[in-house]
Amino acid sequence: FREPYLMNKPIGFNASAFLFDRQRDGYDERRYGGQVSFDHKFEKGILKGWTGEIAFRAELVQVLDRESFAAKDIRDVEGDNYLSSAKVTLIHDTTDSRFDPSKGHVFSVGYEQAGAMGGDFFFGKLTSRFVQHFTLATDEQDRKTVLSLRAETGQILGDAPVFERFYAGGIG
Repeated sequence: FREPYLMNKPIGFNASAFLFDRQRDGYDERRYGGQVSFDHKFEKGILKGWTGEIAFRAELVQVLDRESFAAKDIRDVEGDNYLSSAKVTLIHDTTDSRFDPSKGHVFSVGYEQAGAMGGDFFFGKLTSRFVQHFTLATDEQDRKTVLSLRAETGQILGDAPVFERFYAGGIG
């Protein structure tokens, strides 16, 4: 859910809830949770054209069906794990469409602190993301061929559980 003008003010409100199962090497992972966030687009000052966002996440992560000889990091989190976090993000977005961009870029940098509102873990996560869209061609029916390039980086600060770490490849 997104409300772009909360109470007729230039503050966005976002809310999401989720439930999913994922099969991992050595165990199954089930997550129940939700996130709420507030954002504001700056129209003056040094951050003009940028959007600031603050988000709060809470979720229950279950590590199930662990293989007998799974790694110690997996055995340590078997069962129910409560995870909460607070995150601040700065975003610069020049794309021409939120849902079907054909030109412009999105750059974001954020810091998330797990354990900020309690929970079983305490660690930080620093992330950045850059996406650039280029229109390569437009046909007679105004359909566009778009090239999008994306780069993402992240750094865990502290000891994150196995289900929150960064891994190369895959869907996450």
